[in-house]
Amino acid sequence: METHIGINARNRKELTAQLWQARKTFPQKTWLHVDVSDPKFSKIKSYFNAAVLKKYSPYFNFEAHLMMPYKKIFSGGYLAKPLKKIWIHISETKNWNTIKKAADERNIEVGIAIGIGEKKYVPKIPKNSSSILVLAVTPGPSGQKFGPKAVKLVSFLRKKYPRATISVDGGINPQTAKKSKIAGAKVAISTSYIWRSKNPADAFKKFISI
Repeated sequence: METHIGINARNRKELTAQLWQARKTFPQKTWLHVDVSDPKFSKIKSYFNAAVLKKYSPYFNFEAHLMMPYKKIFSGGYLAKPLKKIWIHISETKNWNTIKKAADERNIEVGIAIGIGEKKYVPKIPKNSSSILVLAVTPGPSGQKFGPKAVKLVSFLRKKYPRATISVDGGINPQTAKKSKIAGAKVAISTSYIWRSKNPADAFKKFISI
């Protein structure tokens, strides 16, 4: 199963340390998935710095999950290199066409994120969105337990949007990744399982055979 490695940092020091460790541990062209949390949207505030990421862009592919109000998406360097993909939450898509146009102009893919508590928004997923991220936990810190409702949501979305690339994030380990794949997910995003393992490289490899 295609697996992306989560990055969830509280400050510049943590972000730099994680990127440095990733550079020593994971293969070239691995996707690193950066969580960007805003207190008005999630339980915590995470750190993002495009300049720091750019130093590692020759080695990694970067994407970001923007857990923030719509108005903040256009600030902070989220619509700029080295990001190749961003996700915004379904609840913040009232001005979807404006965001999509800005991202297209910068050659950045933009997708829709939807949490297990946001199912009421599913019918509002824009028709021109080909990437969907299912968040299996509450927006916030890594290390949370995988919400079983995510499997049902992935299955529902796969049937409704058969051509979409569905990713799943939150509480992802080999077991939950396998369940998600069976339901229709293509990409697993794992943070704490990989980083807190005794051997992160081996933990990452376990997803390959799923």
